[in-house]
Amino acid sequence: MRWVKALVVQPEIMASINRGLQICYVIVLLLLVLQMGLSIQVALLCLTLVVLHVGNQTLARSAAPKLYLAYLLLILEFVLLLRLNQGVESDWSATIFLLYTASVMLNYPVAVALPYIYVGYSIYLFLFTATLASLNSYLLNLVNFSLFPLALVGVRLLVGQRQSILELNQRLQSQAALPAEMSRLRESNRLAEAMTDA
Repeated sequence: MRWVKALVVQPEIMASINRGLQICYVIVLLLLVLQMGLSIQVALLCLTLVVLHVGNQTLARSAAPKLYLAYLLLILEFVLLLRLNQGVESDWSATIFLLYTASVMLNYPVAVALPYIYVGYSIYLFLFTATLASLNSYLLNLVNFSLFPLALVGVRLLVGQRQSILELNQRLQSQAALPAEMSRLRESNRLAEAMTDA
């Protein structure tokens, strides 16, 4: 219950979204691992993926992001996800890649995230989708997938706009309090002058 409270009480909405994505990622990854059958190799791979995922999000949102290290971890996480899902046909497999996509789109610059996601999805289609018979089928899948990252770009823009509106509102409130404070100071100065004159 404590993590639910932490999810709701976060002051920054993007931190709440990322925490929710991390929780979903771990749950779906565990369900995928349980469906595959638990072994030492799979358990270590799962643990490595969780550490990489949390590390990616932390590096991408740090005050002075170490982007090259974050990008390297991002690619490593993708390769390990491909390795984990090799030979597995499951809805959890597609879900883990969608959560990965959401994490990338919300935490990295759009100019880097969109091409990365499209290349990654193309690799995913060629490796895990046996139904790709033609270029038309591939392009249709790519267009269908495009709706998800583009919607996430919209969410990201809306969250950023909300944040700037809140900051502007705080500045306006502080400026609105300034005239009231000035009139109080004038009144106290007038009273002080009146008392000094008397």
